[in-house]
Amino acid sequence: MKTCTACKKEFPLSEFYKDKTRKDGLTLRCKTCIRKSRKKITRRSDLKKRYNLSTEEYDYISFKQGHTCAICDTPSTNGRRLSVDHDHSTGAIRGLLCPSCNTGIGQLKDDPDLVIKAYNYLVIHKHNQQQQQGNQ
Repeated sequence: MKTCTACKKEFPLSEFYKDKTRKDGLTLRCKTCIRKSRKKITRRSDLKKRYNLSTEEYDYISFKQGHTCAICDTPSTNGRRLSVDHDHSTGAIRGLLCPSCNTGIGQLKDDPDLVIKAYNYLVIHKHNQQQQQGNQ
């Protein structure tokens, strides 16, 4: 048994990675704590590389949006973060979106005219459907 220096919990030796530089041949932190740390580092570097955005800036945008999608107001749930939506031509960040909305506007090529056409298409067909139901 060995105690993790991060979470202070005791685990069997199998819960630690090998580390030849340590006297006991094992890492100081347990596998779970190391994975959590790596996940944070990966997220931080991913935001920085892809969007030139710090985690603090991401958190601020999320706070301003009420931790919900900027389009449909779906909350960020189950540890899933909202996607950073940006203008592909300028790189400017527009906001944070749920996966569905992010995919939707991406499929419509981020083109406002296509979004309006899709909206009109849905409205017309909904209206026609309501008329058909009213005639029955």
